[in-house]
Amino acid sequence: MLLVSQDTKGNPKKPELLRLSHPTHKKIEEVGERIVKAARVLSEAKIKSRRERLERLEIGKDGDKDDRSSLIEEIKHWERNRKMCKGNWTYLVVRSPVPNAFVSDLTPRKIFVHHSIVEGLNASEDEIAMILGHEISHLLHGHTAKRHRNQMISNIVLLVLLSALDATGLFTLFSLPMTNYLQRLVSSANSREHEEEADITGLKIAALACFNTHVGPEIFGKLAKLSGKDGDDVIAGWTDTHPLPLDRLKNLKAKSSEINCDNVGHCHGFLERYREARRTGMRRHYNESVAGGHAHRSFDGHGELGAETGAVAR
Repeated sequence: MLLVSQDTKGNPKKPELLRLSHPTHKKIEEVGERIVKAARVLSEAKIKSRRERLERLEIGKDGDKDDRSSLIEEIKHWERNRKMCKGNWTYLVVRSPVPNAFVSDLTPRKIFVHHSIVEGLNASEDEIAMILGHEISHLLHGHTAKRHRNQMISNIVLLVLLSALDATGLFTLFSLPMTNYLQRLVSSANSREHEEEADITGLKIAALACFNTHVGPEIFGKLAKLSGKDGDDVIAGWTDTHPLPLDRLKNLKAKSSEINCDNVGHCHGFLERYREARRTGMRRHYNESVAGGHAHRSFDGHGELGAETGAVAR
């Protein structure tokens, strides 16, 4: 998405950013700090689990060669993610009536959020965490690069097929609307798959950051009311680039029974300590501890997120 709006004469104008001291900006930044650090913990857990699986593989078997190569590539991928999550992140809160947020690999360590997510949808901290966790997950999974690569492959395949079947070019000319529609269907299906993957990973990140994942997905119910899509539009489900909001709400609510902060060891008692730290001015200390070294020592619970070797690391 381009953050470029226009004035009344149609000329581009610079988007208006909220002040760092603005309550909405401060709220987003507080949530974002916890989410980014939790994303780093997730990356480290992925690395650890894959290294353990790599060590267990029996050297010398042909079947293990492919497994080893795959695991090595995954380790490299998550090591890049861990490095990407380090350092200070910048939160750019844009004044816009359209609720949106995104993270781009073209602008490292920057999160863009439209202020209407908080002020228009009245999003809670748990709901903001769901949105930010989702957006960072796109970055972790490399969805932007995959989308561009898939689009390029699709264009090449289509060009080769049309060239082979239609030397005159007449069929190509008259079939353009249909081929464009088919390309859009394929692209939308890939995009929805990416969105669903980012939803689940975002839910895990929010849980690791000790947010309430039973509540966070409610943001999609609010988006459903805003967009007017109730989840029953089958045609829209085929052609939209995002799953229908109520479908996302339903799926995430079901997943939250396993993916929640109750199953994360370092979250036990955290919220009470965090609220007290905020009251006494020690908030940053707890932002660092929730997903820092303390988190590694406390990965000893159970269930979906309880241990580094559990589902969170697979």
